[in-house]
This record gives sequence, C-alpha cells and structure tokens, in this order.
Amino acid sequence: MLVNFDPGFRVSWQSALGGFAGSLLQNNMRRWSGDHIVDPESVPGILFVNRMLRHNQARIIDIAPTILKHLNVPAPSGMEGASLLDG
Repeated sequence: MLVNFDPGFRVSWQSALGGFAGSLLQNNMRRWSGDHIVDPESVPGILFVNRMLRHNQARIIDIAPTILKHLNVPAPSGMEGASLLDG
C-alpha cells in the first residue's frame, strides 16, 4: 500500500524522525530531497486515522483487514491480521 500526499505536501521533518510538528501545516523553508530514516527501532511506524481504534498496537498485517472492514467487505478466511476498527 502506498499512502501519498497532494503535490506540494509531505510529512514534517519532525515526523520523519518519529516526532510531531508544532502545527498541522507549516511552510517548508528547506529543500526536500527525501527521508531515509527507516530503522524500525527509531521509527516503528505511524498510523493516522480519524476513527477510534480497538487498541494502539497496530501491526502491518492489520492494515488490509482494517481497510476491508471499513469498506464492509468480508476478509478472506486465510487472511492474517485483524481489523483495528470497532464494531
């Protein structure tokens, strides 16, 4: 799955390092050439949602069942992971 932004938007410099920016939107005053911090020990991942989740221990294998649940599509019987959505 590739989650992307509208042209001209990206995560903040602090988000790339596992932190949070001071505001929702801010001007980028530096040239962006890429973020290469992918060490899961430093940045295990960030999942942005606008709904209450059952717990805050999301795993990558929970993403597909969560999307299917949101779309009201039953997950195949052999699919690993569980929906993070209530109900």
